[in-house]
Order: sequence, then structure tokens, then C-alpha cells
Amino acid sequence: MIRLEWYVRRAKNVSREAFSREWQGHWSSALTDFGIELSAERMVRLTLTETSANKALTDARGGQMEAFYDGILELWWPTRTQMQSALEAGTVSKTFSDLVAVLSPMADLAASVIWLGAEHPQVNPTPEILVASKDADVTKLQFPLRTFEDRELADVRAYWLEEHGPLIRKNAPVSNIARYVQVHRVDTPLNERLALWAKSDAEPYLGHAEVWVHRHRTPDGSDEDRATASSAAVHDEAKFIDFSRSTLFFVEEEELIARPQGVAYNP
Repeated sequence: MIRLEWYVRRAKNVSREAFSREWQGHWSSALTDFGIELSAERMVRLTLTETSANKALTDARGGQMEAFYDGILELWWPTRTQMQSALEAGTVSKTFSDLVAVLSPMADLAASVIWLGAEHPQVNPTPEILVASKDADVTKLQFPLRTFEDRELADVRAYWLEEHGPLIRKNAPVSNIARYVQVHRVDTPLNERLALWAKSDAEPYLGHAEVWVHRHRTPDGSDEDRATASSAAVHDEAKFIDFSRSTLFFVEEEELIARPQGVAYNP
């Protein structure tokens, strides 16, 4: 599926608690209206989870990663044609303008990041949708990433998909991974228009990885196996990810628009 990813930072003079109250509370209807206006088949609101595990993940990757994001908005369309139709509608500029007006007093939109991506599931249950809500049996890790500036993007994408993905899949039972999806950026002029509408000056990511981890299931293997799998993941990431221009952190998810049940049929 094709997705819109909007990573939002709070303004420097706004506390994390104050931003979260608005993001998860008063802004809910505006966020939902945004997805409806853009004909999204599904929309999820993600909120930063404050946990010591975020720092541990950063430290394992050298400790010099970008700051965490406070909120993320994700929209899905079943086909690229439907995405383009939604984002080329005559009302799309106003749709963004309306939400920007809501977010602007508390969000640093210039430092926020927006782009379009295509998802590539690697570890995928059926049904595939897991939601890492506050009391769910899974938690979720979000990993927006950029590569090194001297790398060929085609080579990096191929390595991420064809070599790093299988490594994570093989170690998933030991790492207690319930689901792992790569979302690769779609290179299109629409990304520039999205940045303009969203008032973003930040460089889009190459994409992001998202990992749902079992909270209560006993993982396969020993503690030593799990430590080795974690080390293997970081070692392999370092081959194609510029940690200084990337970040990762745990999030809480909430569906604002749920994908309709039923049999899929592309028009």
C-alpha cells in the first residue's frame, strides 16, 4: 500500500506533556477530518512513548542520533492511483492549510518531515494489522532513517530490502518480533508539494522501519541468542544507515480511520 508519513516535532517552547494533550485530545477531530478529506482508507496517529529504552536504542547506535519526534500521522491508500487522485484534488491545499492552522501554535512544522512511501512487509501476521495501543499485547518501534550522502540510493534500497530484511526475518523469533515492515520513500514531485503544504523545510527520510514486538510472549532461544540478534541488527544497520541523520523510538498507536473489512478489489 501507498502511505503518507508526517513526522511532527513540537515547538521548542512547548512541553512534551502539553503537546501530547493536544495531539491525543483536542486535535483528534481535526486530524480525522484531514484523513477523511484526503480519502485515506486508513489513518493512524502515533505518539512518542517516553521510556528509558529509547535512550538505550540510541546509545547502541553511537548515541548521536536525531531527537525523537513527538507525533506521527500515517495515511494509507490501496493504490498509487488513488493516492495521486487524493493529492491532486483541487481542495488538497486547503485541507493541509486547515490542519497546519491547528498544529502551528504548538508544532515546529519547519523541522517536521513529510513524504510518501510504499510498504514492504517482512514479518507479517494474518490478519496483518497490529495496533500498539496503550494496553495492547505489542509495543512498536519506529525507525525513520537516512543513508550516507555519498551512497547510491538504488544500492541502499536494494541492500535494505534484499539483505537486511532477511536477516531481521531470520532472527524475528529470537527477537520476539510480531511484525516488521519496511516503508521505502517513493520519489515523486508530490513530496515537494507535500513539504510546501505542510510548511516543512526538513529533508525527507529514505523511509522508515517499523517493528511490533510482543510484550508478554516468551521469545525463542536464550538471553545470549537475543543479545547476539540485537548486535547483528545494529552491525548490519551501520552498513547503510547514517545514524547521525536518523532516529528511533517507541510509539503508541491509535487508529483514527480503520481500514474497511471485506474482500479487496482494485478498480
